Amino acid sequence: MTNRVSIVVPVYNVESYIENCIQSIRQQSYKNLEIILVNDGSSDRSQLICERYCKLDNRVTVINKQNGGLSSARNAGLDIATGDYIAFIDGDDWIDHDYIGSMVDVLENTKSDISVFHMKKEVCSNMYDSTEKDSYEWRHFKRTKALQELFTNNNIGYSACNKLYRISLFNNIRYPYGKLMEDKATTYKVIDQARNGIVVSSCPKYHYFMRSTSIMKSNFNAKKFDSFEIHDQILHYMSYCHPELIPLVRERYVYEAIRMQMALIESNNRDKGNYRKCQKIIRLYGNSVKHDSNLSLRYRGLVMLIMLMPGGLYILSKFRMVRLMFRRLELS
Repeated sequence: MTNRVSIVVPVYNVESYIENCIQSIRQQSYKNLEIILVNDGSSDRSQLICERYCKLDNRVTVINKQNGGLSSARNAGLDIATGDYIAFIDGDDWIDHDYIGSMVDVLENTKSDISVFHMKKEVCSNMYDSTEKDSYEWRHFKRTKALQELFTNNNIGYSACNKLYRISLFNNIRYPYGKLMEDKATTYKVIDQARNGIVVSSCPKYHYFMRSTSIMKSNFNAKKFDSFEIHDQILHYMSYCHPELIPLVRERYVYEAIRMQMALIESNNRDKGNYRKCQKIIRLYGNSVKHDSNLSLRYRGLVMLIMLMPGGLYILSKFRMVRLMFRRLELS
């Protein structure tokens, strides 16, 4: 008997996309699925579509609830999930037909706790499979190394949605209510529970649809500063559990502060208090960046410039080539 996989799909006003999402799940080569559609107070036809699929497929369960946000919807699914594994898929995204099967296979073969595929950003909602069928390879990371990867690059990523987890990892973990960056606040805790490590493939089998109305494309939202509060929480957590990783968390914090400041500049935000928040983090933790030879010279130079001349980023952002460089900037 194959292990059961619970798939939780938060649904909120995605009537134009939810059928693609559900169909990509129903058409999985791996059949032992529990599909939990959480209608989070949609005001469009999303609920009707979900309930129609519930009648068509006995693997589908629908939860109808008042709007509470993404964390609330995921937690509602977690609370009733009965699978051995669990995955999260947003209601406007889709997955390749072998997405679940490939991840179950590698978890069973390696006895790991989490498997990860890369995400591919899509600007068109037409569903298709990745062309990379059998060329992907899996890399195994022990728990501490996986956390190190999480804080220094995008190989694992904070997103909840490109991963398959042993459901027991969530025994004492839920997503935080009312936060814009709920994945960032949770993923590191889940990885820290993965005593048997995680496996990662660079193959993009999760398709992330980037709508024009996406939160990340809207005007600057002050709740993006939730990210700073979350980084403070991560630093506190690591000081007890993995103190050797604190320098990496500080470096990531500085990186996020620079990206936040760029977002403020690009949205013509005039609130000086917001800029001061960013500068405070850069001054507080910038020395961790300056002295890390593993980071790129370009990035370290940028941090030193901002520390010496707080207005330097604003001046440099006026040049188009520099703006493009900042958008592509990575830690390494």
